[in-house]
Amino acid sequence: MWTEHILNPELLSNIFKGEMPSFNNVEVKEIKLVYGEDLMCNIYLHIHDIPALLPDKWIQRSVNILQFNFSLIKTRLNQLSCEGILVANLSITYNDDEFTLIFQQEDRVVLDLQAKWIFLDVKGI
Repeated sequence: MWTEHILNPELLSNIFKGEMPSFNNVEVKEIKLVYGEDLMCNIYLHIHDIPALLPDKWIQRSVNILQFNFSLIKTRLNQLSCEGILVANLSITYNDDEFTLIFQQEDRVVLDLQAKWIFLDVKGI
């Protein structure tokens, strides 16, 4: 599974006790490209489908949205075709030492990119 290959896999295993949230109907809040020797891409998502088991501090704060911040390192942007508010289904795979992230609205790919590394941050809001 792709979660085993990110730079900080313990983050997900500490927060989500075996049940990852669904990446269906994620709301893309921001896409930021950072140019340099290698292209970096930061993607900020809001996920409303929250797993039943959450950290106690999030339950006490009545968290109802998960904010995922993907930092993609050594990125290749294959396709970007979106307008306005972007709500899409996200699929993530890991093959041949590379991550592929594909955002789809119905049968249409709106964002397709690949990255060598992913660093992930998750917050409850």
